[in-house]
Amino acid sequence: SSVSETPPMASPTKFKSRGVAFDPSVVGGERSVPSSSNRAGLLASMGDENRDTSDYATNPTGDGRRRTEREFTFLSSLSKKKVNRSNRQLVKQKFWDWKTFLKYGAWTFWSLMLMIFFGSGGWAFPGGNNPSCTDDDPNKNKAICGVTDTFTSGSKSLQFLSGFVLGGFVLSTRALWIQRRTAYCALCGATRNLLINVTTLTPIADQPLLARWAILGYELSVLKARFAVDSDEGLRYLLLSKLVFEDEWSSMVNGDRHTTVWYWIQSKAAKLERDGQIDSFKLQTICNAVTLSRDKANDLMSCIDRDQPSPYVFVCALLININLIFVATARGFEFAGWMNDAGGIQVFAEPRLYASMFMLYLFTTIYAMLFDVCALLYNPFGARDFDIDHYSVGGGIRGLAERLSSSEKGCEPKTIEQCNNFTSFSRTSLDEDDVAQILEDGLLRTNAQNKRTSVFMGQLPTMPSLRRMSVAGPRMSFQR
Repeated sequence: SSVSETPPMASPTKFKSRGVAFDPSVVGGERSVPSSSNRAGLLASMGDENRDTSDYATNPTGDGRRRTEREFTFLSSLSKKKVNRSNRQLVKQKFWDWKTFLKYGAWTFWSLMLMIFFGSGGWAFPGGNNPSCTDDDPNKNKAICGVTDTFTSGSKSLQFLSGFVLGGFVLSTRALWIQRRTAYCALCGATRNLLINVTTLTPIADQPLLARWAILGYELSVLKARFAVDSDEGLRYLLLSKLVFEDEWSSMVNGDRHTTVWYWIQSKAAKLERDGQIDSFKLQTICNAVTLSRDKANDLMSCIDRDQPSPYVFVCALLININLIFVATARGFEFAGWMNDAGGIQVFAEPRLYASMFMLYLFTTIYAMLFDVCALLYNPFGARDFDIDHYSVGGGIRGLAERLSSSEKGCEPKTIEQCNNFTSFSRTSLDEDDVAQILEDGLLRTNAQNKRTSVFMGQLPTMPSLRRMSVAGPRMSFQR
């Protein structure tokens, strides 16, 4: 949605970016994709000496992690000359910086200018002063006092309406923000599900390739949400992450690169089924996992069903800006009356002026900030402090893919082949020393009411005891 980023007077349909636009899918009205020369240059720059640098999955604390993380962060600070579709941008800042708070002070500065212009010289108050405006004599300075009363009544008439509309606007913005983060969580779960299927139902020789493709589709989905799916910067990030090789990038469909990768996975599974290496049931299972991943990654930043309607944003911005104009102007004329009563610059020696200016600044700033939060919460896939920490989350999924697709299968226990020591699910074999050790480790909590114990993530109680559940810190106990 198009919202004002230069609060609060800027038009809600045109905003001057304080940050940097994400990589565009549209530049100058035409789709911008990496040219063959640019791709060749990137591939050449990523020589063997650079490709051997360990990435996060193999070296989570080394130079490879820092280099890849820098590249991922760089995707949120691309060239300013690029614009994304529908003017959707990510504000590059940590919440609000001091420059933004100075801009919010424009309303207080406007009131101060009105005070100096109309309050100095006494020309605006020909009826005298002390007081300049009074209810006992409505004809005294009625021209300038009438202006003050008009703006004051206008601001009061809009207070309830603007507050009601602004509250609904903030709630809907937060709901859309949570919806996008929830969609990301669903994508992570679908990717893990796909990894489990391709690393257990396919031949061992093909598992590393399919696992890499699963991670590649996952990363491309997030790059699309960052408006960098077709960019040279996105390609460089994937090369540093060792996710793209040979002609894979040029074989992808522009704008739907993640969909192309899942097509590769399903095509590879179909080929394995035709060659007799997997049966039709395994093929169907893999197809279902691919379909789930495609469904959860369906444009995390979709403007069709996850954007505020432009007319709604325009009306909210217009209502809020009009209310701020009325409040600031009314206070400015009130300050002018104070200046006329004080005889000029002596008004700056009165504490009430500074107290009123401070209260005006707080009111206008909070009002404007509540509207501008729409721009900050619009895209949660950036590199800001309050955005999704995709690099850490994605690093964990990459590590899972590497372990599951490894030929040594180090994540499989010995009991997966044979287990002769299993007897039952009961904990009756625990002696007093074992229970004392578990109690000391904090993994078991004794229920003093019925003298029963439950091991966290161990022996679960019977169904009737699930009626009540109490949580205490990291431990959980079930009570009847």
